[in-house]
Amino acid sequence: MPLFVIAVLVGWLMPASDPVAKQAEVTPTAVTPKNASAPSSFNDVPTNAGNNGEMVLTRAGDGHYYAPGNADGAALRFLVDTGATVVALTESDAEMLGHYLHPGELTVVGRGVSGEVLGKSVVIKRLSVGDISADNVRAVIIPKGLPVSLLGQSFLSRVAHVTISGDRMTLKN
Repeated sequence: MPLFVIAVLVGWLMPASDPVAKQAEVTPTAVTPKNASAPSSFNDVPTNAGNNGEMVLTRAGDGHYYAPGNADGAALRFLVDTGATVVALTESDAEMLGHYLHPGELTVVGRGVSGEVLGKSVVIKRLSVGDISADNVRAVIIPKGLPVSLLGQSFLSRVAHVTISGDRMTLKN
């Protein structure tokens, strides 16, 4: 399943009465070209993390912004997805945080053109991108079709300023 379909599906994960969900509904989502792939290592993620609560991300070759993060002590790489309502974790990233999926725990966490999306809701106790941190961040584990974890509105809505200018995205508190 293409990444852009997953990104759209994640935008539907929370109820419409959720204020974060309403904010995410009006925020554009980038579309990944079919031949695009996520950077394979943290060295492929161009960033400039200052110690002033600011993170500057440079647009990757596939047109997206990737951010190195730390979730509950584990180093993760995220695709910044302003259209995703919550942080969406790959199953392997979730396992690094100590969240495991068992078949009986899967529930419908979204719907898309391909039908129901199964996953599991979890909470990340502490999520940081550079000097920007948030506690008790809502997230979902998506076991199939998600090649990279998504940094969605359950984190981004806690950042004071998110701006894009040219090929740079700046997150600043």
